[in-house]
Amino acid sequence: MVVDNKNIKVIFFDIGGVLLEIHPDKMFHCISSATGIPFEKVKSSFPEESHNIYEKGQMTNKEWFQVFKFALSNNSYLLGEKFRSSLKSYIDKSSIVLSIRGKGLLNAIEIDNNKKNDLAWDICLKLKEKGLLAKPTHGNIIRFAPPLVITEEELDKCIQIITSTLKIYEESKIEI
Repeated sequence: MVVDNKNIKVIFFDIGGVLLEIHPDKMFHCISSATGIPFEKVKSSFPEESHNIYEKGQMTNKEWFQVFKFALSNNSYLLGEKFRSSLKSYIDKSSIVLSIRGKGLLNAIEIDNNKKNDLAWDICLKLKEKGLLAKPTHGNIIRFAPPLVITEEELDKCIQIITSTLKIYEESKIEI
């Protein structure tokens, strides 16, 4: 079931059988319409060999669904790696960010709060002004949790927003 309500797109997966009885091409169309990712890009992100095996009748619907779930988590893994490596190259030169960590698309950066106690909060407010939501936690940690269907282009925009925001605080020398 795909719901599109005022540009909020959600995909509900029923492991009990709804998608298990849908041909893979229809599943690709469903994902494409829900995420706005072109059909061919969605299809190409899944292992083609698995699709061919399914087409020959050598894979059950349940096995296909397992491949489908793996491909979604693999996308999360790959984009998460890109997110961390892109920010790490900035963080290595940063005087206010101590580290980055995460798994898949769930990531966090650790802010050096020695110069200003609520620096992580201030950074989150500035990120919000620029259109990116992040959550401060434990005083000096900023968590990032984008939607799992985020595209690479959207992720690039997020990275640009984060680095440009951090640069503002790097350049201001953080006055107390």
